[in-house]
Amino acid sequence: MYFHGSSIYIAVISLSSTTAVLAAVQPYGQCGGMNFQGETSCANGWTCTKANDWYSQCVQGSGNAPAPAPPAGTTVATEPSAAPVPTSVIVEPSAAPLPPSNGTEPVIDPSTPENECPADEPDDEPEATPVVAPTTLATVIATPTPSKAISSAVIAASSAVGSAVPVATSAPNVGGSGKQGAKCSLDAAFKAHGKKYIGVAADQGTLSNAVNAQIIKDNFGQVTPENSMKWDATEAVEGQFTLAGADALVKFAEDNTKLVRGHTTVWHSQLPTWVSSITDKTKLQEVMVAHIKKLVGTYTGKNVYAWDVVNEIFQEDGSFRSSVFYNVLGEDFVALAFSTARAANPAAKLYINDYNLDSPSYAKTKAMAANVKKWVAAGVPIDGIGSQSHLGGSWPIADFPAALKSLCDVVSECAITELDIKGAAAADYKTAVMACVDVENCVGVTVWGVGDADSWRKSENPLLFDGKYMAKDAYNELCSALA
Repeated sequence: MYFHGSSIYIAVISLSSTTAVLAAVQPYGQCGGMNFQGETSCANGWTCTKANDWYSQCVQGSGNAPAPAPPAGTTVATEPSAAPVPTSVIVEPSAAPLPPSNGTEPVIDPSTPENECPADEPDDEPEATPVVAPTTLATVIATPTPSKAISSAVIAASSAVGSAVPVATSAPNVGGSGKQGAKCSLDAAFKAHGKKYIGVAADQGTLSNAVNAQIIKDNFGQVTPENSMKWDATEAVEGQFTLAGADALVKFAEDNTKLVRGHTTVWHSQLPTWVSSITDKTKLQEVMVAHIKKLVGTYTGKNVYAWDVVNEIFQEDGSFRSSVFYNVLGEDFVALAFSTARAANPAAKLYINDYNLDSPSYAKTKAMAANVKKWVAAGVPIDGIGSQSHLGGSWPIADFPAALKSLCDVVSECAITELDIKGAAAADYKTAVMACVDVENCVGVTVWGVGDADSWRKSENPLLFDGKYMAKDAYNELCSALA
């Protein structure tokens, strides 16, 4: 995820007791911002510092400073601080200091790239004519015959939307274009294992860069909008929808035979004030239903394979995050959101998405799995869990495969949705991507950007291409691992 303006981070704090009660916002935690409703005083020795209109963060300095005033026209309600957090704590992000080179600090929860252009900026990049122009979504996601034996369960998981998916009769050419130092098409190599896609985050701002756009065309099979489908970009004024940015992304994907993951319909952040200030239950239900119907329904029949219907609804201790949706509607907002999205597009896969789901023993990971299992059993149409996977030291990378499997076990499919890794070590990327390969119902991986220059974590060089858009060792080692 990305927030407008500056990049944001979350840090891990080791507590001496798992029962410690955090009476103030912990280091690097969120302490203010537009529509923020949590604690605003930082721990001793830390100061609440504004990063952008949406986020203020506790950074090192004099303690207990109140949050900076939000922008005019916004209302910030102050509530008691969150429930006690477990021993390994990740509190919410903003602009973080440069982490040490040993990679032991975490980074979590992206939301808006620093260099992202407005949603209505035209895409100047001429789009290449695709070799094959699909006529249906099923054609776009056709899974080639795997070069290695794939179980029937994997192939079943690869049938995407609606009717049966045609299957190619020969192994794919995974060689790619060879441009920018990439020794394979990563998407083609991944699909050879019976998977649906390896994709990237994109929007008009990055697609207007010809090199960035060409890398996506050559090497990736799916795009996820960084911001153009979020509430503030699509319905800043009640009932007035502005979908130019979302339309442009979908058109790029269609023109280049790519899938789209819709992101996101219900999220506590980047909400217009007119939404976050609603206190009447009936009104909020009507507004939420209308927004989901319009946004999801607009792209029914297009190449939007999946939607992140609800995003980041859990606290680090596994409880529900305070938001206008939870505070006014209670837990029922989850079922309402998913049932509305299913009615708007019966063919799309519907996901719940969150960050810090990277260790199987972590409270948030357990809460996600337990709640989704409960909701699915009750008939809530949740198809998948998305693990954002902003990796970089919160937990040992060795924990990640088991964490992913624990989430995938409770749904029909799952995906890695916003992958980036501090330092982009080839071994770490291999661990993360092969974790999806090894889980039968993990359908895809989305990397949160192409080149480091466009990353919300650019100082940590976390992506598969460097600041000059040249493929890193991590990219080419994945080619070898998937061969």
